[in-house]
Amino acid sequence: MNIPYELLVKDFSQTNYSSARAALLEAWRFFNGRRAWLGTYWATPVFDLWLEEAVNLGEIEAPDFYANRFAYTRCRWIGAGKGWVDPVKEPRPPSCA
Repeated sequence: MNIPYELLVKDFSQTNYSSARAALLEAWRFFNGRRAWLGTYWATPVFDLWLEEAVNLGEIEAPDFYANRFAYTRCRWIGAGKGWVDPVKEPRPPSCA
């Protein structure tokens, strides 16, 4: 399933901070891939069809829509940011000793 065990069962009781962070970062890579796929293959085509229908019904004014369709429908889907394990430790860079 490409999800770390700790995240799958939601049991971080046997892990330390570093292990939990590594598991969440691994899951984040997987979720980012899925999110990109969802935006590219589902959300963008749905938006494209919705916008075309809205333009055809006169609800949205888009001059030369069909000539400039790519420009009108080009978009990038941005999801929620990455979570954290410990909000105090996350923003700080590792100490240089």
